[in-house]
Amino acid sequence: MRSFGSGERGAVIVAYGPSVSYETAPKLLTALAARHPEVALSTDVRPTAEILEAVRGGSVDVGLVRCPPRTSELETWTIRLEPLGVLMLRDHPVAADLSVDLVDLADQTLLMHRREANPGHYDALLELCRERGVEPRMQLRALSFDPTESALVRGEAVAITGESSRAGLPPELVWLPIRPPAWLEVGLVARRYSRPPALERLLEAATPVAAELGWLRRHAAAS
Repeated sequence: MRSFGSGERGAVIVAYGPSVSYETAPKLLTALAARHPEVALSTDVRPTAEILEAVRGGSVDVGLVRCPPRTSELETWTIRLEPLGVLMLRDHPVAADLSVDLVDLADQTLLMHRREANPGHYDALLELCRERGVEPRMQLRALSFDPTESALVRGEAVAITGESSRAGLPPELVWLPIRPPAWLEVGLVARRYSRPPALERLLEAATPVAAELGWLRRHAAAS
């Protein structure tokens, strides 16, 4: 009972979105499990809007999401400042460079998730484009997760994504960092109050783990 009360043992439910399942979630959860092997982690992959609602309602203990909201009922821990880049066809004329200026893609269609899926992420990408002098023509994704990136492979659009999306890309596509560099926040989100002791242990360890992984430094992604 003492070990459960102190958080040394326990069970924690973690939900994360498909966009952080490439690299961020696996690496973070593996490291946390190694530090706290007596805490049983169970995971669930859901859209961001569902994750936030589940955290608020208590059916999920903690969420891992891009551009987490700041609200009075939720607390956020920054886990990663992920460099952004553009996914495009490998034979796209702009792909010959080592990085991409968004102005060079002003006439391209930008593939985006619907805003209701994650308003913070949608707004951040739109603001980034406008800061760079681009008013994008958008195509909204019909699927919440499409590992084949079918619209991009067909040449219908390009997409702004984090560097972790390079893992497992279809051979027709390439990811190039944005010039000048830009980042998006990935964070853990939990209820502000009434958190289980085991979750407190994981949250205390999460920021040091992220720092060890080099995720909290703003750096340009390698080409």
